[in-house]
Amino acid sequence: MVTMTGTALWAALFLLTAHTAYGQNDTTYDYDSNEFNNGSCSYKKLNCATGSLCVQNPGHTRFKCFCPDGYAGDGYLEEFKTGATGCELVGGPVLCTSSNDCNEYADCNPIDDLRSQCVCRDGFTGSGAIDNGCTDIAECEGNPCAENANCYEEPGGFTCECDSARNYEGDGYVKCTWICYSHQDCAPHGRCNGNRTCECDTGFTGDGRSCTDIDECTNGDSDCPDKSTCNNTPGSFQCVCANGYEYKDKTCVPYYQTCDAIYTANRNRLSNGRYTIDLDFEGPLPAIEVDCYEKDGVAITEIAPTESFPQTVPKTGGDKPVQYPIDPTPLINNSDFCSQRVWLQCTNKLTGGMIRWEDRQGRKRKGWGSTKDGVCGCGQFRKCPNGCNCGFGAEGEDEGLIVDKDQLPVSKVTFPALNTANAGNYIVGPLRCGPKPFDIPRDCHEARFKYKVKNNQPLVIDIDGDGPNRPFLVYCNQEAYSHVGIIEIPPDQLVISRTPAEGSSVEYLIPGPDVNNAINGSVFCSQRVEYECSSDTMTAAGVKVETRSGVLNYFPGGSNDQPGSCGCGLTNSCEDKRFKCNCNIGDGKARKDQGLIINRSRLPVLKVKSTSSDNFYKIGPLQCSRFQFGIEPNCEKLRQSDVTETYSYRIDPDGPGNLEPFTAQCEMDANKGVTVINNENGGGLNLASGKSFSINYLAASPAQLTALKDRSTSCVQSVTFTGCSGDSVSIDGITYNSGKPLNDVLRGPCKGTSCKCDSPINAIAKDKLPIYEIKGGSARVTIGPLRCTEIFPDCESYATFIGQEGVLGETKIAKDVLTIDPDGPGDGEPFVVRCIFRETVVPKPTTPGEGGERG
Repeated sequence: MVTMTGTALWAALFLLTAHTAYGQNDTTYDYDSNEFNNGSCSYKKLNCATGSLCVQNPGHTRFKCFCPDGYAGDGYLEEFKTGATGCELVGGPVLCTSSNDCNEYADCNPIDDLRSQCVCRDGFTGSGAIDNGCTDIAECEGNPCAENANCYEEPGGFTCECDSARNYEGDGYVKCTWICYSHQDCAPHGRCNGNRTCECDTGFTGDGRSCTDIDECTNGDSDCPDKSTCNNTPGSFQCVCANGYEYKDKTCVPYYQTCDAIYTANRNRLSNGRYTIDLDFEGPLPAIEVDCYEKDGVAITEIAPTESFPQTVPKTGGDKPVQYPIDPTPLINNSDFCSQRVWLQCTNKLTGGMIRWEDRQGRKRKGWGSTKDGVCGCGQFRKCPNGCNCGFGAEGEDEGLIVDKDQLPVSKVTFPALNTANAGNYIVGPLRCGPKPFDIPRDCHEARFKYKVKNNQPLVIDIDGDGPNRPFLVYCNQEAYSHVGIIEIPPDQLVISRTPAEGSSVEYLIPGPDVNNAINGSVFCSQRVEYECSSDTMTAAGVKVETRSGVLNYFPGGSNDQPGSCGCGLTNSCEDKRFKCNCNIGDGKARKDQGLIINRSRLPVLKVKSTSSDNFYKIGPLQCSRFQFGIEPNCEKLRQSDVTETYSYRIDPDGPGNLEPFTAQCEMDANKGVTVINNENGGGLNLASGKSFSINYLAASPAQLTALKDRSTSCVQSVTFTGCSGDSVSIDGITYNSGKPLNDVLRGPCKGTSCKCDSPINAIAKDKLPIYEIKGGSARVTIGPLRCTEIFPDCESYATFIGQEGVLGETKIAKDVLTIDPDGPGDGEPFVVRCIFRETVVPKPTTPGEGGERG
């Protein structure tokens, strides 16, 4: 029989029974049996007795407590299982003589004087046997550490350390405190303070690690003013003013709706720049930043398209929308005047017809720069053959200013498909609005000299400035004269033939009220009317011309003082002097009467009448400006301005001076124009001793004749005596404007106060003319017309005279061609030369192309 010491026996028993361990997973168990409980070994401390072991299934959903070998009991705690027996050591203690007989974590402690036993040290449980007799107690399973500390098992004990990875510090056993190192450690809207703790930002509540927004709009902390709503924002709140208001100094202040309102509120002061306005005030549109600037006392609101211009005409054609940052309709409605400039520059590659565009109401339009759909500005005044310059395979430009608010702004531009590049560029300018018209010339004259518009073109003008009339489109003739810009308004029909019995109305290319405004706003206006006849007389055809003042009792060029007269009738120069108009002669010969109306109250021509099928009118354009124009100082200047027909015309020797224009007969030939002033003595006077006769001139006053004579280089007047009783006639005196005696001014068959009969006598001293009185003698005397010319001896003389005495607006010589007469009113005939600067170049009458001689 083998006998073991107590120590050896306990050791053997421990080795035989120590094949299981805490929490092991053993697939040899029937986990579904009643021996197992629902749960896992993680709850061993709560369920299993001290010194027991626990086994669980692989899924950690079923477990069983049991005692290790050497212990008796079911391994459970009474708290978990009623009647549980726990674990008690079986077979008594493990005896030892020294600690060497025990487990490394056990001591050999005496039981009595004779025996000692192995006892596991604190932190261990078991028999103390040398082999696996002491099992480390898992103290950490009981969560012995402070909250937010980590427990670390050690042989026979444990260590607690605060979780520094989660920003906790402390002793780990009693308390762990969370700390922050930076704002990022705190919650959104929290911050790390000097105590290394988190606190919430203003407007938030919480511990700093969790911050909740305070809703000031509901807790009564907001102080939003009238016309506003409170919007809660993270950490604060915002007072949002209603549409049409802006938040200033804790008050909702109304936005201005236009730049003009800002200008007015600031006592007519405005710094040019960007301003925020609300176009529709309390309407749905948001406030918007616009450009505001002041010009000539008008504050202008400007909204530009969002696209940058100029844009290239697209190769593929199609619609090109014009976008704006906001719907500008309220601005247009709230403004008295709005405008938008458009421009198209084209090459010969742009074909397919005139430009097309749409206004804000989606109405499709053709052409721009005019007040009529279907043409551009040049087309409205018939200055371009196709209605527009661009779109027909030629280079050019079409531009204009749209001032009709119903058409603003331009919302779309449409081009034809071209399949070619480099067809042109276009610009849609900003929409500009103000309280009254702005940046528009009053007339073509201001356009030329203030706005520097030098070329002929359609232009919008504002004839009365701040007056009630709206701006309107006219054609500006800027190139005809050097001293003025001219408003030119053509009639719709330039030629009018047979009319109804009541006559035919003369319509113009702009509305009638605008025509009248152009006249009323100008200082000088004129309109030429011609009547060409070949059959019926004026009387038979019922010729009538009606103007704004009513039906004229004369034909234009005639005079109200001479009913039924034409221009030639005023000067007694009609082809048959028995008639006052050429077209009343009635012999079937083609003739013409013409005249220039310059009385503004009798403009424009509104209706003409002629029932003849062969005769017709030519109606010229109405032309107006601030200064007189188009009336030359004499007939030679008229000839130089391409007037070639002999007839009676208005002249004005002193230009736009103190004297009114008057009518004179002009005798025209290729080289010169002679100004002829007839008198009432055309039929002759019967002289008698002691009897005097005054010589009265037709259509011209003495002052006007003096101005004509001063302007002319030569004037002559003939005196013819007939029916004398002898070979000579004795004249008591001929009185000229200087009162000089006869022999001082006459040449020919005269001596002293006696002249031969039946001989013409020409007065040659220009300063002594014209003749105003004759008396004495016994004969019949005829005083001829005053005939004046303006022919200089050379180009130098002409240039000097024009430089010193030329009148404002007179025609310059065309292409430097001038008629000169080196010997004056002598035997040599005048001839044509070229003036190169002040040098006279006489062309040779020989081989074409040879140069002339300079003199």
